Amino acid sequence: MTGRLLGSGRSADVYEIDEAWVLRRDRDGWGDAAAEGAVMAYVREHGYPAPRARPSGSRTELVMERLSGPTMPAALLAGENEPGGSRSAG
Repeated sequence: MTGRLLGSGRSADVYEIDEAWVLRRDRDGWGDAAAEGAVMAYVREHGYPAPRARPSGSRTELVMERLSGPTMPAALLAGENEPGGSRSAG
């Protein structure tokens, strides 16, 4: 059973599974969740900040690590992030 709706984007909805995981469901049915999960694992292995992902058993659903924080637009407006890359800490 799907938990409460946490948010919606251009092509997918994100639902609560528990405090650690969410389910992202592609509304159009064209997504490839396994391929996207593989890309997320690859970029994580190379130091890029991406949530952990695990198979859902569905081609259009991806189970992802639940993260907290501002949305990307909110972070940009607050000066916490810059388009095209991250700010240096120094």
